Amino acid sequence: MNGAYISVIDSYVSDCKEDGADSQALAAYSTTGPIKIVNNYLEGAGENVIFGGSDPSIHNAVASDIEIRCNYFFKPLAWMSQLWDIKNLLEFKNAQRVLVEGNHFENCWPNAQSGFALLLTPRNQNNTAPWSVVQDICIRFNIFDNVAQGINMSGYDAPNVSQRTSRILIQNNVLHVTNLGTGGDG
Repeated sequence: MNGAYISVIDSYVSDCKEDGADSQALAAYSTTGPIKIVNNYLEGAGENVIFGGSDPSIHNAVASDIEIRCNYFFKPLAWMSQLWDIKNLLEFKNAQRVLVEGNHFENCWPNAQSGFALLLTPRNQNNTAPWSVVQDICIRFNIFDNVAQGINMSGYDAPNVSQRTSRILIQNNVLHVTNLGTGGDG
């Protein structure tokens, strides 16, 4: 989803998986937005949806003005016995001015990462984007079902320089954290 004025609406994206590589239903790393993701089924082994993960090819680009509403983020439990890397349901590494509202997130377990459903972690991934930031994000009225861990947030990237995480609102969400799989950080 690298471009401008991007919308994914009323869509069904499934079976996004690959042995030995990261895979997503939707990914954006070189965009300034706006982006609208509304009323979709989104299934991906790595991250179902990620913003960042590779440094943008556009200098100073930060994915901005993002609306993520009324989607179903899902990982089939049958994937627990497969070889592809399972990570998380939604991740922000370089994004600002984001609304995540009224979504259903289901099934996330420790595999290639520790099983957090949602990550807010600014990343200057390849050390060429020190402007990378996670800020002005509102996460509200979502349901997280059958996840090993809920939400993970970090203030900045290490060892690469990034901007600090700021102005995050997490409000009125329901998390059903289970012992799905093994491991986890608490």
